[in-house]
Amino acid sequence: MMDESILVAGPAVVSPASKACQREPFVDRVIRARGVKEFAETVGMPSPNLLRAIHPRHNPTQQTLGRLLEPFGLRIGLAERKSNRRRRAA
Repeated sequence: MMDESILVAGPAVVSPASKACQREPFVDRVIRARGVKEFAETVGMPSPNLLRAIHPRHNPTQQTLGRLLEPFGLRIGLAERKSNRRRRAA
């Protein structure tokens, strides 16, 4: 397991597949620093598929992202957004 202090995540790991929103690059950097082949063996994925999954032009599935984050003790989930606005009655 890697040092979790390296993994300072932004508000989201994955974003919609629009050009305006990009995936946070920390996953890519950490995987490349560890070694693509070694990390691919850890997650049980061929290295070309791993490289494709972390490439900014590709949109990996939630299952693939889960496999990539598992060795770091992280997972993808949904959280309720807390709003400062008061809800109005219908």
